[in-house]
Amino acid sequence: MRHILLLFLFNILLVPPIVTVESNEIIGIVNKPITLNCQADGHPLPVIYWTKASRSIDTQPGFQILNNGSLRIHHLQVQDTGYYLC
Repeated sequence: MRHILLLFLFNILLVPPIVTVESNEIIGIVNKPITLNCQADGHPLPVIYWTKASRSIDTQPGFQILNNGSLRIHHLQVQDTGYYLC
């Protein structure tokens, strides 16, 4: 009976995420859409989450996280004013 021994060597490369933010202050128009950009790169590719006042906004109506990680507010309202973190 023959036996075959297989050896595998895995090199795992992890690159820390690099986050690029477009601007610190953005001005929008009420009832118009606005997009907040946040780009992140790394390996593995980071997942971008958005918060406002320490609350996740990914499931709030009127907000959409786009495939590129940007946050889209469909109908900007006065109550949307604040600090957003990606």
